Amino acid sequence: MPWFRRTLFAAGLLAATSLAGCALFSGSTFDLPDNMPSDFALGLQVKEATEPPIDYIVKVARSGRVEYATTIRAPRRREFSGEAELTEAQVVALYDAVLAAGFDRLDDVYEAGDGTADARKGVRYFYVYAAALDKRIDVQLTSVPALDELQARIVEILPKHILDATAAPEIDRTTPETFVANTESRQFHLPGCERAKEIPAGGKREFRTQYEALDFGFHPCPLCEPLNVRK
Repeated sequence: MPWFRRTLFAAGLLAATSLAGCALFSGSTFDLPDNMPSDFALGLQVKEATEPPIDYIVKVARSGRVEYATTIRAPRRREFSGEAELTEAQVVALYDAVLAAGFDRLDDVYEAGDGTADARKGVRYFYVYAAALDKRIDVQLTSVPALDELQARIVEILPKHILDATAAPEIDRTTPETFVANTESRQFHLPGCERAKEIPAGGKREFRTQYEALDFGFHPCPLCEPLNVRK
């Protein structure tokens, strides 16, 4: 099972475990629609294929409580997390978006795309918990219109600055055409790095970008600092 699938599966198990009691999501003071289950909860986890790449997780409860965590992985790793509160209208809008997406009728498995049509289509994991509906959907590098709209509605609740990857610091060095990775040490290097020159032929792997190396689970070399470059 690939790394990101294991990560998403583990996150799903954690969400399912934490929601099992449902006490956190009860006791809302909102006058919400009668057809809205009292234990309604919505989750989204995304690995966006942007440069630099962004991961974010959002969990929404019927009570209006929101938990979010965002990581910008390169060129400088930055993490944000916190809580927020939604209004009654926002909670209802999200529930309506779930209904409009036909979430309970969507397939669990989607054929993976190559991500070329939209650079922001990475790996997306959706989770909805409510009454008889307990469903998880994993979408990879492809567009599903109903889920695209649902994701857009979820993202609207986030403070905008935590999804802004353009604030990464400017770097003067120029990005090389390829990065060299050591499959044993799990580190990747600039081509001219002394440690890269010591990699055995059978343990060498090349990546086109530092983001690709990160996505495959390799770590930046502390000597040549391959994240400190830009195009």
